[in-house]
Amino acid sequence: MKNYVFRIVVVVAIGLTLGCADRPDRYEEPDPESPEALAAEALNLAQEAMKAAGIDIEFNDLGDLAELSSILPTPEKLTSLNDQQVGHMQTATDEMYKILEVVGESGSVPGAPLNPAKDIQPILSDADLLLVNLHLSYLNVLEAVRSLSVTGEDIYKIEYSQDAGYAFKLTESGQAKLDQAKPGEFIRDLSEAQRQAIVDSLFILTGAKVEVSNLPGMVRTIKRMDWQNAIYHLDEMLSLAEKIAPDLGVAMIDFNDVIADALSKGVIDQVTEWGFKIENYDDVMNKIKNLVSDEAKKQISG
Repeated sequence: MKNYVFRIVVVVAIGLTLGCADRPDRYEEPDPESPEALAAEALNLAQEAMKAAGIDIEFNDLGDLAELSSILPTPEKLTSLNDQQVGHMQTATDEMYKILEVVGESGSVPGAPLNPAKDIQPILSDADLLLVNLHLSYLNVLEAVRSLSVTGEDIYKIEYSQDAGYAFKLTESGQAKLDQAKPGEFIRDLSEAQRQAIVDSLFILTGAKVEVSNLPGMVRTIKRMDWQNAIYHLDEMLSLAEKIAPDLGVAMIDFNDVIADALSKGVIDQVTEWGFKIENYDDVMNKIKNLVSDEAKKQISG
């Protein structure tokens, strides 16, 4: 899983991309209400919120995508966050989405980049947009992992290893209860909080829409657009990475495998056996398939 050579390649690629934009002779402060100024403010607020929550990552940590332990917090750390820190994490997510809202997903607005004090470009660079999508994927994953970890009790849990990342698994007690349940009926053995966490986490991770039933906890509480999920942002990252440098795209694949395949598909494979029905199942699974190793490598190689 680890491929340390990409740590240098990725950082250099990002640095070269940010450094090659045309720079005007002097910097003029943008209008406070301009898209670029609003984006810069949102970025600063998001970074401050992530730091306050204890989950911040530096932009140059992008090179650590091949070394997942340096980016992904353990489930234990996420469950230990207090209410204020959880609020900061949500603020960070909201502010990162505000960046895409004010500049558009392509970043095609005139003006400075996200950090005008460090660099000046006519539009947000591909590297800037990649980093925004990295943070949004990261934040969505953390929200889902925390929710599942907090509610799992003696039924399910999120395991973590430095090589494999996150994995959704039944506990021994949960497996015993599943073995005794009728096919597709295990969903009834879950608590309302557990069903709610699964419904919301599936949407946060993949955009999956769970079919509503008469069981409590089956109506999604997350109020977001359909595309505001980790899988979408992984796909955006991969597309931007291959534009920046082929090696950067290759470095993304391990990260995609862990989030899209091991975690997201891992949750879907299990909970659909428990009785959860996903309305857009085929669409979600196709998106995951396009992100994992074989398909992603084909995309990068062109």
